[in-house]
Amino acid sequence: MSNKNKLNLSDLSLTIYKANIEKGWWDEPRTFAHCIGLMHSELSEALEAERKPTKPEPNPETMKLLLEEKDNNIFKMLFEDKAKDTKGDELADTIIRILDWCGHEKIDVHSHVLAKIRYNTMREHKHGGKKY
Repeated sequence: MSNKNKLNLSDLSLTIYKANIEKGWWDEPRTFAHCIGLMHSELSEALEAERKPTKPEPNPETMKLLLEEKDNNIFKMLFEDKAKDTKGDELADTIIRILDWCGHEKIDVHSHVLAKIRYNTMREHKHGGKKY
């Protein structure tokens, strides 16, 4: 895959942030604490999707077919039937909330993630004795 086709989280964060501005989610100022609460609530929804699933988690083939659907009305119907409110859906919401904040703050989250992954490879087993 060429570099131009690789996912860049920082570019994605700006795309998400701009879309959320257009949808009115930034009409009023938001604090970091408020946004952390929104991120946390999405994680809680993912936990609920695990505890009380309303449908099975869609497999990769189902998600590929969903994403290939060209008709928005059919896509929406399929998404609501196959993916909405699943663990993957709620975890995606969490990531979107995180990237939205990074876009707002112009944080180069892509570089932060790559740097953190590299740093973690140099750490001791379980980072020197942590349980989790």
